[in-house]
Amino acid sequence: MLRVFCLSWGVALLWMGIPTALLAQQDEDLHKYFDDGGLSARKNIVSTNLLSPISGVVGLRYERGIGKRFAIEVGAYKLIPFYLYELILPINFYFSYFEPKGGWGISLSPHVYFFDKAPEYHYMGPRYGFRKHSLQNGATVAVHDLTIDYGFNAFLGKHFMFCYDLGVGYRRMIFDGSAAPAMSYLPRLETHGSLYSFLSIGIGVMF
Repeated sequence: MLRVFCLSWGVALLWMGIPTALLAQQDEDLHKYFDDGGLSARKNIVSTNLLSPISGVVGLRYERGIGKRFAIEVGAYKLIPFYLYELILPINFYFSYFEPKGGWGISLSPHVYFFDKAPEYHYMGPRYGFRKHSLQNGATVAVHDLTIDYGFNAFLGKHFMFCYDLGVGYRRMIFDGSAAPAMSYLPRLETHGSLYSFLSIGIGVMF
């Protein structure tokens, strides 16, 4: 009789434990059981804009996925003389004394992804960019850009990727001639504001 009782309780406990184990397995992240080449774990992108040297800029952008749909991108830039830019627009397009010799720049852009997890495929978000040009005459020009961007990140193999950005917004340029020679004909302060469009076509790596 005792054996029958113990056997009955054993079968009952086993039967009750099966649904619990199945539910526990359903709560697990099943991605770890599949080999996708590490694609699901990639959250970082380092890229460069192939068009930026046209406007006298070379730099790198770093993007980090945060959560499922959100990412932050930061950029660092080195400004160079407008050698290629001079072939497209006159050098006095903004200021008649705009003769840059170098400088630096930064950018910040949050991205919201709306078809897949960050930082993959389509996104939108605001972008703020700042550049400070040093001019040949000792003056400086500060450039502030604020745009709303649409972008796309696509994969080329396991790690390489192609990306583009399209942005529309406002640009404000501030000329500061206070550091120029005292006898200079340059104004001490002059500003120029205009509508601004942004285009980036780049390549990078995702890891």
